[in-house]
Amino acid sequence: MPLNKTMTSRDIRQIYQDRYAGEKLVDVVGEAPLLKNVMNKHGVELVHSPNMNLALECAEDEGIPTM
Repeated sequence: MPLNKTMTSRDIRQIYQDRYAGEKLVDVVGEAPLLKNVMNKHGVELVHSPNMNLALECAEDEGIPTM
């Protein structure tokens, strides 16, 4: 989906933080979420991570190693 203005990663993260502000079960984080931070807890950690594969019209998981 094309943006109608230039945005930085910080701008987009702020949108997420504003959207989920006050949500008791959602935490917007700046680094990749770690299982140890949410294990045995109710809620989720969200991180904005642009998917360049989709931007370049490649398969979403192309070049990403799987476990």
